[in-house]
Amino acid sequence: MGSFDVEKISDPLARRAFTRHLLNDIKALELMLKKGMFESGIDRIGAEQELAIVNKEWRPALNNLEIIDAFKDDHLTTEIAKFNLEINLDPFEYTGDSLKKMHDQLEELLATVREKAESLGSRVILTGISPFANLIFTVLSVSVFTVYLPKVSL
Repeated sequence: MGSFDVEKISDPLARRAFTRHLLNDIKALELMLKKGMFESGIDRIGAEQELAIVNKEWRPALNNLEIIDAFKDDHLTTEIAKFNLEINLDPFEYTGDSLKKMHDQLEELLATVREKAESLGSRVILTGISPFANLIFTVLSVSVFTVYLPKVSL
């Protein structure tokens, strides 16, 4: 697995490369919009559930990667800290029973995540949004002229 670090880009060449990649992503989005590559004519609804992982003393448990390995399902993914997880529900067609379908899927996935976490000595608790949302916003808005690039080491 890897780690997620953020570092300031101070090298002008690296900053230009980052900007070039960002502009390429924007061009790709423009092309997808222009060519109608997004689904239309149907309404869908989906959700994600943020989780915090704690130990028996209700302190953060830093074993999200082990839980993901035991879970073996793409609906579960990491979040910013090793004591966070996220369950991503499928997008359902927005009809009369879509909220029930979402509820049922969340209950099923959550039961399995809880079982896997408990087998590893942890518990999961539901959280609303990532508790780091404010920190992320602060880092991203430090300065319009300062660019931060994720550094991923494997």
